[in-house]
Amino acid sequence: MTANVQVPGKTFINRVCLYRTSPVGTGGDVARPELWTRFDHPYGIGGFNHGAGRIAQGPDGMIYLGVGSRTDHGESGDEPNMSRLGEGPHPDVSGGPELPGGEFTACILRFDPAKGQQAPEVYSRGNRNPFGFDWDDKGRLIDAEHGPMADHPEELNWVRRGGHYGFPYIFGDGEAPAYTDGPKAPEGATFLSPIKNMGPAGILGINPMFSLAPHSAPGGMVFYRTGKLPERFDNSIFLARFGNLVNYNRIGFDVLNIRLEGEGGELVAHTERFLDGLGRPIDLCVGDGRLYVVEYCRQSETVGQGSSGYKAGGRVLEVTASP
Repeated sequence: MTANVQVPGKTFINRVCLYRTSPVGTGGDVARPELWTRFDHPYGIGGFNHGAGRIAQGPDGMIYLGVGSRTDHGESGDEPNMSRLGEGPHPDVSGGPELPGGEFTACILRFDPAKGQQAPEVYSRGNRNPFGFDWDDKGRLIDAEHGPMADHPEELNWVRRGGHYGFPYIFGDGEAPAYTDGPKAPEGATFLSPIKNMGPAGILGINPMFSLAPHSAPGGMVFYRTGKLPERFDNSIFLARFGNLVNYNRIGFDVLNIRLEGEGGELVAHTERFLDGLGRPIDLCVGDGRLYVVEYCRQSETVGQGSSGYKAGGRVLEVTASP
């Protein structure tokens, strides 16, 4: 389990604490979680402390943790008691130039479960807010990331060790930040492009996007192998979209089904809307071949008839079908 704790001081920090239990017994009883390892990074500015979120064990047995950015677009900010380093300088894991893309922020970290307290390994950088990720049947790590307040697209990325995925220097398919105070990329830095979404869902208009409509807020993601759903969904990705918070267009509030295909050494996504009209779906999981959708509340649009349910409790929905 992951917890983000604000620690006040001359410079506020975000303390990320990872807890784990002893093995779960046959009766399903869970022991009291104990602190396993922790690390600090500067607390976010302007409400952008995305913090640590998704945690999962990879096919290699290692523990992976997504940590979002502490800024909107790499800005330094001017708030008292908050670090003004943007995302903070650090060396690039692939041996390239120093890239100020996040000292344990805007990245995916990796931990060794056989060790106790440890310094995280930065597995990838430039991941603005990797809220959801999972591995497909080929062992490829796929993540979904929120874009900034400006109308840059949300991203699906094929995450590879040592890769940098652009934040805060570029967005989507090489788009320059729509900000006057956006940091400039170091000379010689290279970035990996997001997955091209061929649609028809998750995009604006009819042209492919890199990768999803702005402000749709992709959340939990799960790779579905096989189970109670119709066979055509085998070996595909389901992605929850929380829905927009910063404009009035109805974007998100749904679950997408995504099928990946190889194209020129990269991946493209063929995307369909699987469920719609949901109340801020925030996460997904699979159990006993069934897909479960976790709603945050009952708000199904930002404005309009479905906007009044933000303070109403969400639901856990079971999605299944007869063979």
